[in-house]
Amino acid sequence: MTRRTIRGRARLPSALLLLVLVSAVLLACPLPSFPLLGVGPATATGPGAQPAPGSRVGVVVDRLEPAAPQPTDTLEVTGTVLNRAAERFDVVEISLHLGAPVAGRTSLAGLRNRFPAQPLASVPVPLGGGVLEPGAQVPFTLSEPVATLLTRGRGVYPLQVTVTGRTSEGLRDLGTADTFLPYVPAAGTSAAADATADPISALSTSPLDVAWLLPLTDRPRLAADGGLVDDELATSLTDGGPLADTLGAAAALPAGTVVVDPALLQAVRTMATGPYQVGIGPAGAPRPASADARVWLARLATLAGANGRLDLAAPAFADADLEALLHGGRFDLATRTLTRSRAGVRELLGRDPSPELAVPAGGRLDRTEADFAAAAGAGHVLVAPDAVSGPGRLPASPRALAPVIPDPALQRLLDDGPTAAPSPRLAEQAVLAELAEAYLTPRPSGPLVLAPSRNWQPSADWATHLASLTSRYGWMRPVGLPDVLNGSTAAARRAGTATARATGAETEPGLVDRVSAVLVDTDGFAAALPRGQTITRPVVDTALSALSADLVGDPAAAEARRTSAVAGLDALRHSVRAVASREITLTSRNGRIPVTLENNLPVTADVTLRLTSLDRSRVQSDTSVTRSIQPGQKVQVEVAVRATSAGTFPIRLALTTPAGVPLSPPQQVLVRSTAAGIVAKGVTVAALAVLLLTVLGRGVRGVIRRRRKVGGGPPAPPPDRHDSSDTQPPVAA
Repeated sequence: MTRRTIRGRARLPSALLLLVLVSAVLLACPLPSFPLLGVGPATATGPGAQPAPGSRVGVVVDRLEPAAPQPTDTLEVTGTVLNRAAERFDVVEISLHLGAPVAGRTSLAGLRNRFPAQPLASVPVPLGGGVLEPGAQVPFTLSEPVATLLTRGRGVYPLQVTVTGRTSEGLRDLGTADTFLPYVPAAGTSAAADATADPISALSTSPLDVAWLLPLTDRPRLAADGGLVDDELATSLTDGGPLADTLGAAAALPAGTVVVDPALLQAVRTMATGPYQVGIGPAGAPRPASADARVWLARLATLAGANGRLDLAAPAFADADLEALLHGGRFDLATRTLTRSRAGVRELLGRDPSPELAVPAGGRLDRTEADFAAAAGAGHVLVAPDAVSGPGRLPASPRALAPVIPDPALQRLLDDGPTAAPSPRLAEQAVLAELAEAYLTPRPSGPLVLAPSRNWQPSADWATHLASLTSRYGWMRPVGLPDVLNGSTAAARRAGTATARATGAETEPGLVDRVSAVLVDTDGFAAALPRGQTITRPVVDTALSALSADLVGDPAAAEARRTSAVAGLDALRHSVRAVASREITLTSRNGRIPVTLENNLPVTADVTLRLTSLDRSRVQSDTSVTRSIQPGQKVQVEVAVRATSAGTFPIRLALTTPAGVPLSPPQQVLVRSTAAGIVAKGVTVAALAVLLLTVLGRGVRGVIRRRRKVGGGPPAPPPDRHDSSDTQPPVAA
């Protein structure tokens, strides 16, 4: 072994030690990013670096104007920076970063999922004097001429508001807010006419038709006593609540469609008229009439009523689970929910909803429901974006249904609502950017449908501001339902496959049967009332709401609605009753039982009182009396009864409709009879006859004797005497 080899081996531990030290240093210091080498984003220093997950600083943008600027505008961004860390940061600056326009809607969706750092676009300015204390909230304002930003022509630009500062690790990105800046050149500008300014094709001369289908729907809240099951609806109708905001969005549109559930309309009217009870079970103090509900209902009637500018569509009443009803063969109940829906909208808004558009639960339907919708007069159906295999028609008999499919990307953004971005304002900007990109890229014929899902939850005028954005710019045009239907029909070129809801996500068949029984009983009771009466409506509506698809995942709530309907029907039945003494005495074989018929309902009731005997061998009565009783009136009637023997016997009084449907549970009356029976009467008569004959016989004999004495006739022969010689021996002398 040579000396050089020995020396090399001797230096080996030193080399290993040096390697360990270098590795430790590299691990302690973050590596820079090398995008060209495929290295992923790291926490590199300098403006524009991608912040680490769980940013130490939050950037909340509450104002970004103009939302879709022109080159002559000045972009202004304001908001607040919040230090979430327990560390003080120095040399804190804030700046704008802007990337190149995205290449299509697919790239835009990819940016939302992973937003890389963008190049610096403005001079960084100090924030809060350059120091950010732990927990500090510092407002900021950034402004920049748009001409210096939109240098690559029309398109949707990725925009970032980035905060940097010095930490214990060095200069770092502390936090960022990601959004988009759409640039659609105004008609007539050079940028609008120049098709070579960017790779996007020349702009269409026609605006993008945007069709809003706004859901005015809610979880069923009707109770059978005419009140509501809870107080949550009141919050939704106040300023900033979801339903108030959705209606505000409708008011901001020159044209559009509202999808209204009449079960919600009934609940709002209950609140608007007041007072009303809240809760299922023992009633507490009634709530007074709600001014918010009254204003909301009046505003809706102005927008979508007989003279309103908005179009109307409606689901089945309370968004009934039509699939479950149809799969169970209950076409009668499915038809009833549709009929009740249309009647409810007509009653409260003075206008019928469009029969052309079917609105299935959850935006999904199978072939059976498609056939049912077509038979009911629908030519189109609003379906979820993933409910058909592609654009086309849903085959159904007797005619095909054309699907109205909301834009999937926009529906996700709308459903996510104000929380889809770091701030509600940036959530609006994301929707506007998607609309701009849809306008700037080739698009299919027909309007772009914006249809948030049922029970949409916007808030604080978020939806209102968003709808106004779609009406503000000339490159968008809000349209109504006729344009939607015509567009979907024109686009239906090939067959699509409808998709139903997942197996098991249907109303339980037993509940359907129980609800059906309640409806049958309610209809039977209504037969005793005038046509067109409404006092049974709360019972019917509450029973139907138990079939809502909203309650499929909450069977206890569905059963509570059905139970409420049963209790409501019982209360109505007990308002019409027959009152009689529990025990009545008859002093003869034939008698009459007095009965008072009471009607405590606000409408006239036609009733029939039937008296039946439980022991026909001793008491006989098959009498029935029919009366028409006015509201709040008491009528006295007498029912004939016949007792065949003395004693106490039960009879039954039943109050029914003229058709024989029971109105209330029958009641039992005891009849006490003191009249003698036929055998007893025969014995008594025979005894009296014998006694009478005996008395008459003695009287006749006495008269005959007196007559003989008075007339002097021969004396009566002496009484018979026996000869003593025959009966006694001679007496001795």
